[in-house]
Amino acid sequence: MKNKTVEILRTLSNEEIAEFGKFVNSPYFNENSKVVRLFEALSKFHPDYESTLLSDDTVYKKVNPDLAFNKLTLKKMFSGLNNVLEKYLVQKNFEHKPFEYYDNMFDAMLTRNLQKLSGKCIENCEEILHNDSALNSDYFLYGFKHFTNVANYLISSKPRNSPMEVERVVEALSDRGYNITGFFIKEISRCFDNILTFDKNFDINKEKYFVWKLFGTVDFPKLFEFMRDNAKSEIETAVCNVYCAWYLAFSEFKIESHYDKYKSLIFKSRKYFSRDEMRFHILRLMRYCLMKIAESKKSGKFESELFDIYIIFTEKGFYKNSVSDYLSVEAFRPIVQLGLKLKKYKWTLEFINKFKNKLPPDRRKNMFHYASAMYFFHIGKHAESMKHSQKVEFDHFLFRLDLRDLMLMTYYEMRAFEAAISHIDTYKHFLSNDKALSLVEKKRHKNFIDIVRKLIEYMNKGSVDTEMKIELLRRGETSNKEWVEEKVYEVFKSRARSA
Repeated sequence: MKNKTVEILRTLSNEEIAEFGKFVNSPYFNENSKVVRLFEALSKFHPDYESTLLSDDTVYKKVNPDLAFNKLTLKKMFSGLNNVLEKYLVQKNFEHKPFEYYDNMFDAMLTRNLQKLSGKCIENCEEILHNDSALNSDYFLYGFKHFTNVANYLISSKPRNSPMEVERVVEALSDRGYNITGFFIKEISRCFDNILTFDKNFDINKEKYFVWKLFGTVDFPKLFEFMRDNAKSEIETAVCNVYCAWYLAFSEFKIESHYDKYKSLIFKSRKYFSRDEMRFHILRLMRYCLMKIAESKKSGKFESELFDIYIIFTEKGFYKNSVSDYLSVEAFRPIVQLGLKLKKYKWTLEFINKFKNKLPPDRRKNMFHYASAMYFFHIGKHAESMKHSQKVEFDHFLFRLDLRDLMLMTYYEMRAFEAAISHIDTYKHFLSNDKALSLVEKKRHKNFIDIVRKLIEYMNKGSVDTEMKIELLRRGETSNKEWVEEKVYEVFKSRARSA
């Protein structure tokens, strides 16, 4: 059975299903007995909700045994169950956020003019913030909410008949401004960083967007320094130092000492940062290295640096975040690629086998075959590589290019030239029709295809005209540059010997 309600129910654990059973039976949250009976009928099929006995007709009959099937009535029943289910999820999520619980309670108490109880809520929020020893995504936001409440409480409940009372209100308002500024510079920096990432991978006009214009107008290093000079704790000093170092590393990209300082500050500040915050900065280190590698032909230094960062990222579990404990496909792929490029074959094979089960379940099979195909290609077992390549489904945007490149190189190495030419035709058609790829990426892969086609022609005919075209193409940007250079050298050397 497929609908929105069942999709949500599938995500609940057995414990949560039992808990929701109590929730849906509560008259406060649900007064519709049909909704209760519908849940009871469905829950017997938890967690898969797949059975020949689970159909619209059978479910309807379980809820309304004396009535003829009515599709509109069934739809209303599911809508009612879905509404209760959404209330449960909101309540469940709310229970895991104690600050927000007391923040909302403060509003309720203050609205009812219960000054003493609203003051107690402020004390509870203050204790939660005090015990929060690591920077997380809500650190400054919660600080802003807290001091907003403090200011409102003082303004509404305390007489301002002394300089001290006035000072308390002004201080609360200033702390409110301090925390919203901290929240702003932290989150706007992340927005800017995300735009940089999209600009690297896609053809976007970044100059037209507000955030990009803002960073071109505001002197952010001075703002970071100002916040650091006015920081109220070691955590906040660390935040300002790290984000300022991040900004300088990417805005003054050619000065590599900025990267060294950024990296050093990240690990010095580790005790102040939550796992998600550390993960964010580890990913930035990775991106910096990737940009340096892409920029320079002599990329050995930053390839080794990136490999070391990858080891920290995986072995220390920084691939996990508050949403998922899985290693993403987008992270797994470049780690395997770099391990193979650096000829760390034993390490790479161990990594594939160790971390394949850390991938999302629906991606494991595909990524295992894809990684195995790359591994066997690099150690020269091309037939084995092709077997794994042919088991990969093109269901992820990463495979659309990588796998096509890999299969073309494998066909070439196996001297299966007819299959290679057929693959090239299909590949070129794909590149022409894909709207998401940037023009730069399309050009790189088209050049690669054209070079391989010309290499095949040259191996068959060996004409001077083809040789000149290969030389012209290889001067441009192309994917799999090192492999291309190696194959061109081999072909020309072989021809020179035979001449």
